Amino acid sequence: MLTGPTRTAGAAVVAVALLAATGCGAVRSAAIKSVADTLSTGSGDVFTRDDDPLLVRDAVPFGLKTFESLLESVPRYVPLLTATCANFTQYAYAFVQADIDGLDPTDYETITAYEERALKLHLRARGYCMRALEERRAGTVRELRVDPDRALR
Repeated sequence: MLTGPTRTAGAAVVAVALLAATGCGAVRSAAIKSVADTLSTGSGDVFTRDDDPLLVRDAVPFGLKTFESLLESVPRYVPLLTATCANFTQYAYAFVQADIDGLDPTDYETITAYEERALKLHLRARGYCMRALEERRAGTVRELRVDPDRALR
């Protein structure tokens, strides 16, 4: 039987699925944001406390795709954009880039494939971060490209 945060998250996901099926605009959006908040603030602790890193490694991609699925419904929701950015960054670093150290240093083809995948994940993360920044303050992304020092001030 599920308990605690897992049970709450499971119930929230079921509630969102039911609301999505009925298409209740504002209620649906609120429910999705509630699930997003639960997942984006509570899931990190579940992963960091787990004593089975392989289980975490296998579970994270599903979580990433869940975040992206929620963003389809609430594409401008800053807490979810920020969490998606952070989780893609962490996954790319901890589970893709870190694997490069264990590869045969003469296997350039495999190393290049891992580096390319890590880069794509980091760029994906950056995209979510930039969207979050833009939602918080319109024009930030353009300012970062034109005059980064001014934008950061």
